[in-house]
Amino acid sequence: MVHTYRCYKELVAAYWKSRFVHPLSPVIHTVGLGLIYFSSFLGLWIILERLDMDTIGYWTRGQIVFIYGLSLAAYGVRCLFFIPFTDLGTHINSGAFDRFLLRPVNSFVQIMGTRFDPGSFAHIGFGLLMIWIFRGEYGFDWTPSAFLWLGLAIISGGVAQGAITVVIGTCGFFMQNTGSLNDLYGNLRNFVWYPVTLFNRFIQFVLFFVIPLAFSSYVPAGVLLSNAEYDALPIFIWRMLLLVPFLLLALSYQFWKFGLSRYKSTGS
Repeated sequence: MVHTYRCYKELVAAYWKSRFVHPLSPVIHTVGLGLIYFSSFLGLWIILERLDMDTIGYWTRGQIVFIYGLSLAAYGVRCLFFIPFTDLGTHINSGAFDRFLLRPVNSFVQIMGTRFDPGSFAHIGFGLLMIWIFRGEYGFDWTPSAFLWLGLAIISGGVAQGAITVVIGTCGFFMQNTGSLNDLYGNLRNFVWYPVTLFNRFIQFVLFFVIPLAFSSYVPAGVLLSNAEYDALPIFIWRMLLLVPFLLLALSYQFWKFGLSRYKSTGS
């Protein structure tokens, strides 16, 4: 385990040096992404203000902001560790994947170390900043335990998106191009910036049971937000549901191992 961690750290360091020659490059990249998300959120907030809408369904503006910020921070966790799996199909089709099998390190960990996106910190930082700025809008007290549950909710949401990313990447063992699946994930991810129950039942079904992105925002938000929809289950159930993404990740890893066992080199 220690050896694997050291190898992952060295791979990330090597990528960082090759990708960002100038020390200000990752800073500019991170700030640029933060400004993009800020402008996107500002547009939403202005619309809600102009329409004078204090609530949408059961949801207050503050609660929608919380879910938006939480989902954005969770997406940053996903990008920090799992975004390299979006490139897996390219490695397989080019034959470059063979080199991962020749090294005495878990190929799953090697893939994780092939790319390190500093923009992840923009997602996490801006998500947390939004949550903090509007902290008086959510209807709960910021106790030490609230900070703990917030951290766990963000990690759980990031793992949920990471598990989905691993599954999509692993599909590269069975199909030539997974770009359409990545596009589908990207489009559906826009839905979880808001409470998923605002959408019709078909979309809710997809987000809970087909591509379970609801576990990246709506479900983890249940450990903190006091909303009529969350009253359907006791609070300890919502807390237990934070473990579901880790189960999904374990299942996605088993799918990865299955796909790896079916891998056939291109010979190039």
